[in-house]
Amino acid sequence: MGYFWVDIDNPPQAQYLSPIARELRNRGHTVLVTSRNDEPTLAVLSNRGEAAIPVVGPFGASSLAKYSGTVWRVLRLLAIVRRRIGKPDAAISTSRSGVMAARLMGVHSFTILDYEGVEMGAFIKSGTTILHPDVVPAENFASRGFPPERLRSFPGIKEDIALIHLGPTHGDSRPRLFTPNESCASILIRPPSQTSHYRVDESIRVLDLLLDHLSSQDDLQVVFSPRSVEQIEMIRSREWALEAIVLERPVPVMDLLASVDHVITGGGTMLREAAWLGVPASTIFQGELSAVDAWLEAQGFVRRISAETDLSGLDWCESPQGKKMPHHPEAILKVLDEIESLA
Repeated sequence: MGYFWVDIDNPPQAQYLSPIARELRNRGHTVLVTSRNDEPTLAVLSNRGEAAIPVVGPFGASSLAKYSGTVWRVLRLLAIVRRRIGKPDAAISTSRSGVMAARLMGVHSFTILDYEGVEMGAFIKSGTTILHPDVVPAENFASRGFPPERLRSFPGIKEDIALIHLGPTHGDSRPRLFTPNESCASILIRPPSQTSHYRVDESIRVLDLLLDHLSSQDDLQVVFSPRSVEQIEMIRSREWALEAIVLERPVPVMDLLASVDHVITGGGTMLREAAWLGVPASTIFQGELSAVDAWLEAQGFVRRISAETDLSGLDWCESPQGKKMPHHPEAILKVLDEIESLA
């Protein structure tokens, strides 16, 4: 049996890489898991029953801090992996630090990627193989300089890996994470990132319009999941007809999404998780949609809210076209087979 190393950089990666670590162990392999030393990431891993070695915390916002932080984390990863398992047979990572460290060790790496807009330089130079959902055309990566021979697809979307074996931790009944009010529809809001490279100011403007509308409704319970402490001010600065709930700590994703009637995000993983689970979902992201999100919208699994949307005319408890997404339990098997065969 083999030795594999899995490196995790943020909470969304924890959702889909931890099942891969688990299934590699189920196939008889030894697996070492490292993670960014970041409380939300470690909390998600803990919720998934995965113990990881924390390696270097947040880098800082400046380009210099990100560059020096990446170099330092690469060096720390090299030292820890070599000390723990020597030279692994392969690495699985969607972090730049992870694939660069694997390259320096002479180890083949695999990256699971469903967003073609990410900066590709480190992945191109590291020699990693990208495993991507088949709803994202390989050309989307190849057109940005990634070698086509290092692209492999799997059926469905990334959430077919992240969520396929999960269920609510409270059993089959709908979890009661929030004070229930049967007369209200509950709406989970995950605001857009205000620091990422794909930030679009118009998305924040649409969020402001949305919060202005929702704050005046006494039959809509808003559950706000901020990306940063600073974003909580968006809630506190408004008068609410029905007091909004602010999540102050990570909640198991299946319980969270099963507790609400609608999910609104500024783009990203939670939109896809909701769509996969059949929870009515909308995006307020105003930039060019990723291939996965564009596919979700075209198939009628999510809707897009803009400044021109008539918010008063939306039914928050119904999917855009009443459709549910098909699931692909074979996705993780395909990914594991690719990793084992190429490693």
